[in-house]
Amino acid sequence: MSDKVYGILTQRVIEMLGEPEQANGFPPWQKEWSGVTSPMNHLSGKMYQGVNALMLILASLSKGFASNRWMTLKQANAKGGKVKKNTKGFPVIFFKVQNLERINEDTGEILEKRQYSVVRYSLVFNLDQIEGVATPPIIESEGGDEPLTLSREALLAYMRAEGIGLVQGGGKAAYSPVRDRIQMPEGFTSEAAYTAALAHECMHSTGHAKRLNRFGAEGSNQQFAKEHRYPFEELVAELGALFFMSRNDLTYSLENHVSYLKFWVDAMRVEPRFLVRAASRAEKALAYLFESVGKAALENAQQNHQLSLKEGAV
Repeated sequence: MSDKVYGILTQRVIEMLGEPEQANGFPPWQKEWSGVTSPMNHLSGKMYQGVNALMLILASLSKGFASNRWMTLKQANAKGGKVKKNTKGFPVIFFKVQNLERINEDTGEILEKRQYSVVRYSLVFNLDQIEGVATPPIIESEGGDEPLTLSREALLAYMRAEGIGLVQGGGKAAYSPVRDRIQMPEGFTSEAAYTAALAHECMHSTGHAKRLNRFGAEGSNQQFAKEHRYPFEELVAELGALFFMSRNDLTYSLENHVSYLKFWVDAMRVEPRFLVRAASRAEKALAYLFESVGKAALENAQQNHQLSLKEGAV
């Protein structure tokens, strides 16, 4: 049942990705876009995460949805809404807890009692596909470049907190686990492109042995090169950067990945859980980055508070 559910979701993603050659080597999320913020459930206000977030971001891009809010058919009906005719929903997965009891048939004694999770899916619809449900007004940001500046500062704060070096120059953006250092070249077409590339490399850095350890305990150049060439790690960093940029409502566009895109599509066709695993690791990478920034901000606030107390005591 699990593989069937993953297969349904993966097939829809493949359909939206299209053939790599037809996409000119660019995953759909790398085309210049803006206004596609992190998808959320309209009723609960909770953001979709992992592969569900990717599914709904791709759906918004491919269908041109203006809203980032989604509902199940049941939720829409409960609010007096009606899904438009000839409208297809998009699958999102969730885990349902099941109870298992093994009982002695002769005595009725419970021999074993445990819980386990099974994966299920439901179809959700964008508010643009639903009639009769009020759409929240779109609030235009008046901050100018502020979201972009704050996002870049968050990445730099993460690097400072983790002791990750930054070198400007070179031929391409890259992360070295041996030096625990990110290289950023000159010549980006925009500040958004620079920030997206930096986010991508920061996602790679979360895999270091002293962080989430995706490259193995040795952390050698040879080990990382093996992982880095393998497009699975590239997909983890790519999705992590996408999630980071979408949560800050920023344009996302990076370099051409035609060979990677072909591998990703082929791998998804063979292994239904490939995309789910990559998206899950991307979410963990993003969570690690945000947690690191939060801890650093808290420590700075505590240090400033202690400093102010000392100055007040003089």
